[in-house]
Amino acid sequence: MGRLQRMFCAWGAVTLLAGLTACNDLGLTPSSAIPSPPWPRPDDTAGRVQAAGLRLLPTEGTVFHIHALLKVYFNGQSVSVPANVGIASNGISPLHTHDASGTVHVESLEKADFTVGQFFTEWGIPLTGAKAWSAGKPAADAASLVLTNETVVVVVYGTPPNPIPTAFAYPTPGPTAK
Repeated sequence: MGRLQRMFCAWGAVTLLAGLTACNDLGLTPSSAIPSPPWPRPDDTAGRVQAAGLRLLPTEGTVFHIHALLKVYFNGQSVSVPANVGIASNGISPLHTHDASGTVHVESLEKADFTVGQFFTEWGIPLTGAKAWSAGKPAADAASLVLTNETVVVVVYGTPPNPIPTAFAYPTPGPTAK
């Protein structure tokens, strides 16, 4: 390999590494790089909320208030949705959890569409390769799936459960994160 070829290879490697680093800074990874659960609540809540295109509020909003039940599966195994996703010491996202029951709260100052993608961005888990269902119906795109009131949303990495859960019921709250 000549000097010019080595330079092009080195330049390509640096470019690829820079691109991967930028993707990781945005929370994007290839599906093979998604770690096995458990997936804890992220430390940088304010940054994750901002990355989701939302902002921290001083208190929960009261104009738009709905709940969806999120069920997540990784290779056929149920994954716990952590408590306090979207909740920081200095505020609360309009899209958040209070406990580990899987109940996603939308408590906003305005009526708007809130998506599965926004929640997973707040959680810090990429949706790369994930499939989703809402009320038992498959979604074309997990990230753009809009959360609706009292609907079961199922997000699956790998093998889905059989059957796909569809019945909404307020679950018994799981433990609150400290």
